[in-house]
Amino acid sequence: MKFGAVESRPYLQNKQSRRILQAAKDVFIREGGATFSARRVAKAAKLSLGSVQHVFPTMDELVTAMLEHVNDGYETAYQEMAARLPFNAEQRLGAYLDYLFEDICRHDMRKFWFGFWALSCHSKHVDSLLNRAYAHHCNNVAGFIGAARPGLSETRCRELATHVVALIDGMMLFTGLGEREFSIRSPLIRGLRKTIWDMISSDAPSQTPTLSAASAPGRRVRASARAPRPASLAP
Repeated sequence: MKFGAVESRPYLQNKQSRRILQAAKDVFIREGGATFSARRVAKAAKLSLGSVQHVFPTMDELVTAMLEHVNDGYETAYQEMAARLPFNAEQRLGAYLDYLFEDICRHDMRKFWFGFWALSCHSKHVDSLLNRAYAHHCNNVAGFIGAARPGLSETRCRELATHVVALIDGMMLFTGLGEREFSIRSPLIRGLRKTIWDMISSDAPSQTPTLSAASAPGRRVRASARAPRPASLAP
């Protein structure tokens, strides 16, 4: 996803840009937004400060590009996951939700989003980026819900998507405590999954959802405890 805050993106053609953006993400996760700076990113990337500022002249541009880099990682994971799934809207919705459940179990991503939320309270630019990122995210979720529940209106799909995103990200208040590890099989996540499926299904009664298993880069999205793993997706 590309945010409008940066009109042109010459850094996309710069061979060092990915190195800088990965370093920026690592620094942000490790140190948070309060001390985040181009100098710290340059040190982590093993580049000079001038090299970083040549590609990203301002902090707003660096933060914008970092968020685009993180969101692009999600988009790539979704596309790779979709390529392995059958053309079944119910299973695609299940796999998409399971990917999001897995994501909030990742300690590094919890730290990233907690840091970004905190920074948005002190920066209008970051607040604007976050609003656009969530609008894009909710729109994606609404699309999956609409495909799996074609009887729902577009407005209701968007409402449900907002509730789903709020429930999943809100769960990080509990999965994000200290260094505690969570998995998609934990009672906390299983309960969240059931709550969300009940909410989505209450408006349009249908057969019990079948949640798919799909692999995302570097981690595995497991089948739902509420339904058997589809044979076509077995490892």
